[in-house]
Amino acid sequence: MTPLIEGPFVDDTAHAGDVCLHDAGGQRRWLNMVLSPIGDGLLQGVVHDVSTLKEAEALARRQAITDPLTGLANRHGIEQRLRDGVASLAQGQSSGLALVMVDLDGFSKVNEGIGLPAGDEVLRVVTSHLLSCVKESDTVARLAADIFVVMLQNVSRSATALKVVGRIVNLLRQPYLVEGSPIVLHASIGIALAPNDGEDVPTLLRHAELAVDKAKAAGGDTHVFFDPTLSRIAEHRRQLEKDLRQALHKEEFVLFYQPVVDLHARRLVGAEALIRWRHPERGLVSPDAFIPLAEQTGIIDEIGLWVFDSVCRQISAWRAAGHDYRISFNVSGRQIPDGLSPEILAETLRRYAVPPQSIALEITEGVLLADVDQARAWLDAAHGLGMRVYLDDFGTGYSSLSYLKRFPVDTLKVDKSFVLDMHDDGNERTLVEAIIAMGRSLGLDVVAEGVESAAHADLLRHMGCHYAQGYHFARPLPVAEFEAAAGHIAAQLAPAAAR
Repeated sequence: MTPLIEGPFVDDTAHAGDVCLHDAGGQRRWLNMVLSPIGDGLLQGVVHDVSTLKEAEALARRQAITDPLTGLANRHGIEQRLRDGVASLAQGQSSGLALVMVDLDGFSKVNEGIGLPAGDEVLRVVTSHLLSCVKESDTVARLAADIFVVMLQNVSRSATALKVVGRIVNLLRQPYLVEGSPIVLHASIGIALAPNDGEDVPTLLRHAELAVDKAKAAGGDTHVFFDPTLSRIAEHRRQLEKDLRQALHKEEFVLFYQPVVDLHARRLVGAEALIRWRHPERGLVSPDAFIPLAEQTGIIDEIGLWVFDSVCRQISAWRAAGHDYRISFNVSGRQIPDGLSPEILAETLRRYAVPPQSIALEITEGVLLADVDQARAWLDAAHGLGMRVYLDDFGTGYSSLSYLKRFPVDTLKVDKSFVLDMHDDGNERTLVEAIIAMGRSLGLDVVAEGVESAAHADLLRHMGCHYAQGYHFARPLPVAEFEAAAGHIAAQLAPAAAR
């Protein structure tokens, strides 16, 4: 018997507590006792059997730290084990600790392909593999849907952790048979070592996660040890995200316009709108530096709405000044279908009284690949409003021809990499000629990007290319400089006899 009620008893004072009893067969019973002294060394009280309650409490505690699918420790469980491990390390009872984070690459697509029940079974097999790679003193946990964590005790050298990682990788790559079909898994693995990479639980978990992020950024199916530079990169990204969220409200975004010319009519017909960020400290930031972050964080929706509103406002202003220009702008796949819904497009066009044909939406093959049905429905709706659709970077993808039949495309934009390298007898010239000929045969307009010389312009005109843009005519310009550039371009395009 394990007594939990202690004396000495004081007159008129009741004492309560739980007592654990073990019978001869080893079965455990819990009794709750409330005792009061009645004098002459005697006690009276009430006893309740609370075994069921105690078992329920113990079960709740276990469930709170256990993943129900795999039986492994969950996030709370691994944090508890990590706290114990860090404490042992601080007290000199452990030589080191390694935290290995295993993120299964593309597992969501596996679930989509084979269904959740089969996917759960694969996760249970992964659990078995991970447990077979470690010692009893180590801990394996499931941190999230397809993210596992392995805590290795008494590991002070990266080489030791690397051996375990090697075993994990080899087992994960073994084919998993699901309904007779093999599935091969790959993982992005991040490794943090204590105490060098952190001396507390949040830091160790964060550093292992940063290492995983770097592994995923490298294409996945690899492992990365934490490096202090990862923290600096993450802090830079965090600060950039913070600034990005405030940029719209602080009116730090601006549109630049790169002129587009009609090579045969020899006149300026419009522009491509390109967003820039006037950062108060970093200066002019190009979209390559912030658009990917905006897409990851969802800020791209707000930016897209601002761009479309600004484009419509600018077209309205130019029309009021007597200029019938067309403006194109890039649409991110993350803005489809809700960020720039057809309803929003229609309402904004009405508000500025802008002819829909004055606007062109530039999309890439990647946008179409993301969700074919969704992209087609959105493009059909936008095209139905009267706006034009440009297929950007044409020729750089894998299935360009099929898109011309499946989507409402009006114009092909020849990627500048081909135009820049055009020579009289080069492969790039042959490719550009083929794209232009194909576009013409299908009734599509063609815009050539990257025109940097008069020779480029003359060659494209000879090939039958409709439109062109590039530094030969003008760089992307703030709207205040666009008018001056328009006059220069008009003089530049005029036939020699007219000059």
